[in-house]
Amino acid sequence: NCVPVITQSGKYSAKRLKPAPAPGAVTFTLTADDIIRWRWLSGEALIVNQVDFRYDWNLADNPDFWSKRQLYTFDQGTPNSVNRYGKQPPLVIESKGIKTTQGGQTILDDRAFLVGKRFAEPPRILEVEVFYSKHIADILDPAKVTHAKIPNLKTGLRGLTNEVFEIIDLRPLFLDEGRVVLALMHTGAITLPSAPS
Repeated sequence: NCVPVITQSGKYSAKRLKPAPAPGAVTFTLTADDIIRWRWLSGEALIVNQVDFRYDWNLADNPDFWSKRQLYTFDQGTPNSVNRYGKQPPLVIESKGIKTTQGGQTILDDRAFLVGKRFAEPPRILEVEVFYSKHIADILDPAKVTHAKIPNLKTGLRGLTNEVFEIIDLRPLFLDEGRVVLALMHTGAITLPSAPS
């Protein structure tokens, strides 16, 4: 009862499934009262325009052999991610448990599309530090941010008002106060690529 998740730091993990929120619903709102410090992140270090999937591990024949390996390159669009930023090192995703060809291919296509949607272009990431006790959040949870001093990269003006973000990474800081750093992807800034082929 889990869904695979690729975090901003490139780690592949799992998240418990929760009831789907209503369209446009958010888990919580972050305001100036909650945010201790913040910074915008961007740049080529965040681009993932190649994903290398390896699955159906065949341990009996050869422990170094994958019965299925597929490399996706997100080069759709004009100009495309590869031409604009150059090919970045592939994000490698491995699995030993997929045995059905059709089901496995569907999983590969879905995961590749999810990675491309988030990371083929430099995502606008807002990193905020909040007190851990104020917000119990999880990766993939949506959140609204309202803060008068954080620049709005869409408008070029200072101030965010109910801008919707998605939590893509969460790092606890076990200081005296107990804080957590949330990496928030600005969902309004995503350009969807074509479906993988």
